Amino acid sequence: MLAVLGVASLHANGTVNFHEEVFPIFEDKCFRCHSSQKQKGDLRLDSPIWIMQGGENGDVVIPGDPDESPVYYMTTYPEDDPDYMPSKGDGLTEAEQELLRRWIAEGANFGDVMGGSMMDSAVAESVSSKYTDELPLPPASYEYSVSVVGIVHSLEELGLRVDTVNHDAELFELTYTYADEREAYALRKLDPIASSVVKLNYGRSKVRDQDLIGINGFEALSYVDLRRTRITDEALAHFEGLESLEYLNLFETDVSDAGLKSLRSFAGLKQLYVRGTQVTTAGIRSLQKAIPDLKIVH
Repeated sequence: MLAVLGVASLHANGTVNFHEEVFPIFEDKCFRCHSSQKQKGDLRLDSPIWIMQGGENGDVVIPGDPDESPVYYMTTYPEDDPDYMPSKGDGLTEAEQELLRRWIAEGANFGDVMGGSMMDSAVAESVSSKYTDELPLPPASYEYSVSVVGIVHSLEELGLRVDTVNHDAELFELTYTYADEREAYALRKLDPIASSVVKLNYGRSKVRDQDLIGINGFEALSYVDLRRTRITDEALAHFEGLESLEYLNLFETDVSDAGLKSLRSFAGLKQLYVRGTQVTTAGIRSLQKAIPDLKIVH
């Protein structure tokens, strides 16, 4: 198992040993979707070079910061959260989660062979995968058309992450999690690609209610994630007329039953997540009556 990382154990000084403690967790819990045989989200976790390369949504390990590392924090979500990982099989135990958290907090160290917590690119290129690389990763995204390259770059400069959807260069997903400038939240900046925006991910961002004014003008928008933000019922009032909406995540926001009333006309809404909100059982029942086929996770 990854003989190239067979360095002296790091237990002596109290740090987590990637080869002996972390890698077996990935092998047991993650490889069915993230190895040489399958790369869900363009992500492989079967060798250091792939782990640090990340996936279609960017880095999954941020050395020193487990709370910003998806490979860790997504394992701590409730099991019915749509982003809970692993999506198949048994989840990580509390002990495994703690090992993973400590490893990242200590710098995501792969051992002396890897030159410490941050891999040198020249060293990384020489690292062999546990598996053969006969099955290459698909590209993280297709090339953008010349007409949108400028707008994509301008959005990225504001801290947004811009990705294609299902490798279709004409469909876009935007992630605001790391956008710090207020300017980044102005929806008018998306006007050149508005008709092609399918997903808006505001999860754990600084989005405000007023930032969502005009969101109902995105005719192709089917997915909006507002989890762990400070939005309120006022934000949902701006969704009126957004007929394409199918997925809405409101986990740990300040939305209440009043906000749910704004969603009663959304006949196409398929999934709604309201755990950790001010929504009541009565409010959920009322919305469920209006949209019988809606799956509500609370």
